[in-house]
Amino acid sequence: MENSSKEEVNSFIEEFTEKPFTQIFNHQLFSFILVKTSDENILLAKIHHSIFDGTSKTIFYHQIKEAIEDLKNGKTIKPNLDDYQRYVVMEKEYLNSKLAERDLNYWLKNLKDYKNEYLNPKDLHYTSYDFPLTEKLTQDLEQLRNIDGVKISPFVIGLAVSALYFNCACHTSETVWNTTYHGRNFGSDVDNMLGEFINILPMKIEYNPNITFKEYLLQVKNVLKSSLA
Repeated sequence: MENSSKEEVNSFIEEFTEKPFTQIFNHQLFSFILVKTSDENILLAKIHHSIFDGTSKTIFYHQIKEAIEDLKNGKTIKPNLDDYQRYVVMEKEYLNSKLAERDLNYWLKNLKDYKNEYLNPKDLHYTSYDFPLTEKLTQDLEQLRNIDGVKISPFVIGLAVSALYFNCACHTSETVWNTTYHGRNFGSDVDNMLGEFINILPMKIEYNPNITFKEYLLQVKNVLKSSLA
């Protein structure tokens, strides 16, 4: 596209990025195009989320950057597949270990007797509202970042507020929330691997009207910590 205008290049990029994968099984789940314009080279990459998690995006960017530098310096690029082979071995060992059995028993016990049906936004018939984070509200939220020496992350605050709202709206004392975590649990080798490693983390959050909101935040954080343990 060396003779194309900037608008034409941008239109091509937009069309490439917005075109979905029409097939999943037995089809290639990634696509790369090198676009050469009048003043720069642009590498376009589209990878299906089923084989590529959020962490992989950062890793991929750095690996591409290093590969380009190696090519400039005349070095040979050789992909390292040993990490993936070791990962398969370690995962198999885990699935047959006492640790996996302990984890399974934890979730069976944690979610035992939970009978509430799955709800989606359409079931609840609620309307979303946007509200500004005023200076005072921001200050109030900042005061919740540390409770009795325990650090409370924005994620925990958001999770707690959401669970509290739906517990009250659904007239129930407990709800189960699904979130994701990185899933890169088998040593430092996994830290630089590309793939889809995230796992779903179900957390049962109970509502007790007799505790303060700060106590409730600490409770939610403990649920998260126990789930990650």
